[in-house]
Amino acid sequence: MAFNYIPEGTYRQLSIQTTDWGECPTCTITVLKETPHIIKIISNNAWIGYAVYDDRQGKYFGVWEWKQGSGGYYAEEVFECELTFIGKTLTMYVKSRKTGKQHIITYG
Repeated sequence: MAFNYIPEGTYRQLSIQTTDWGECPTCTITVLKETPHIIKIISNNAWIGYAVYDDRQGKYFGVWEWKQGSGGYYAEEVFECELTFIGKTLTMYVKSRKTGKQHIITYG
């Protein structure tokens, strides 16, 4: 399995596939490497998450939620995420633990 580690840096949202979240061309995430396999993901719209790289599957698995006092309707809701990095594109598959709704967000 190829190693598809996500490089540290800031990524801008390119597209979103969802039923109830809108496009956000000003949304960004910053990826910070915490350990060789664990990354911290910080958004510019007040959510934060962590993910761990799975060597067998070649992708990251993690969770994120909005910081306390942020997120509006989604406050205190935890989202599961799966992240892949191919070429220069970071794709995040998101699923709400509360509602089961799924979203696909692409960053570059």
